[in-house]
Amino acid sequence: MALGHEWTYYLLGGTKEQLSVWQGTQTSQSGFCGDTGGQSQVYFYPTEYLTYGGSSVNITTHPNGTQEYRIADHLGSTRAEIKERGPRQHWDYEPYGKAVAGVPPRKGFIDKEKDKESNLGDFGVRKYDDEIGRFTSPDPLWENYQAWSPYQYSLNNPILLSDPSGKTVAITGNDAGDVFSGLKKTVSIDIEMKDGQLKVGDDVVGTTDAEKALLEAIRSSTIHVDLATTDDLHVIVGEYTGSVVKDGKVIATNKFNLHNARKAGLVDLGTVGGNAIHEILEAYFGGKLFPGEGYTSSNWQTAHNESLKKFPLDEMEIVQGHTPYEGSDYWYVLIYNQAKKSTEPRGIILYTLPAIMDPFTGDWTYDSAFAPIPYPDNTIHNYPW
Repeated sequence: MALGHEWTYYLLGGTKEQLSVWQGTQTSQSGFCGDTGGQSQVYFYPTEYLTYGGSSVNITTHPNGTQEYRIADHLGSTRAEIKERGPRQHWDYEPYGKAVAGVPPRKGFIDKEKDKESNLGDFGVRKYDDEIGRFTSPDPLWENYQAWSPYQYSLNNPILLSDPSGKTVAITGNDAGDVFSGLKKTVSIDIEMKDGQLKVGDDVVGTTDAEKALLEAIRSSTIHVDLATTDDLHVIVGEYTGSVVKDGKVIATNKFNLHNARKAGLVDLGTVGGNAIHEILEAYFGGKLFPGEGYTSSNWQTAHNESLKKFPLDEMEIVQGHTPYEGSDYWYVLIYNQAKKSTEPRGIILYTLPAIMDPFTGDWTYDSAFAPIPYPDNTIHNYPW
């Protein structure tokens, strides 16, 4: 070890975020911090203690007690710094991250650091050159993006998207465990769920189009899929809600109702696992093709069709109507397999609601003041319903 070299040490938390930063210089000077002068050693001292807000650092505390407050943009890039004692600073960046003027803070563009020797951004497993807006080594997942250069950054859309190391498909809500169990039974690849996020090894390879697309979604560094399980029975198996851009990442959401998914399986409309894969891919393609756009019927239909190409499912039809039962009036919601209507016309009721009649037209509808009631009977109804 050469004398005089500066070292930086990061104390990391359980999720690998930086909790504090320590610096030191190699020395063999006799008497320095108890050094006997026998060998070169490094003595570290703290320089920063970090507090997080959202995905990026927002408060830095120094050993002397002073603090800096940082304000980040939608990508997580530090744009302003306010000190307790001292002037306010601010920074601007070119689209691909180069500072327009001045020296940016230690954690600047998308909350990442630059290596002082190479002047390259430290983006995890790869280094990034903001002069040309490209990584210096190919994307290890380039096979998932064959239409793009393996050195590209954020799909060449750096103002809207960032390309950190996060790769996530999450299943959330009270029924996440049961939905994941169904998904795991449907695929042959080794997949795990930790803290709600789907995980696969780097060496895992899919054998079917559905498995390959699912791996692409899990490994995507720009699109986060949230399959949000819900008790809302109005969600007929799945419901695409669009996507938003937050901290430089597209977050696409699909709601998923386990009760209705189980019912759908009884009339050959896919298993719980199969429907979960379809809804994950639908959200992924929706976020990929229409980043930051909310739900529209056109966007949903496009994403839905792309998902069906990877994991075909029979289309369902929804029938709603009024039926009297034991002196009361009910509104029922029934689904059936559209493809089998002419050969096996079978339907199943998902839920019911109190029904009311319009006194002027005589038409029946449901009473929106009440929540849907899960229909406990799994009786298969033949057409006409």
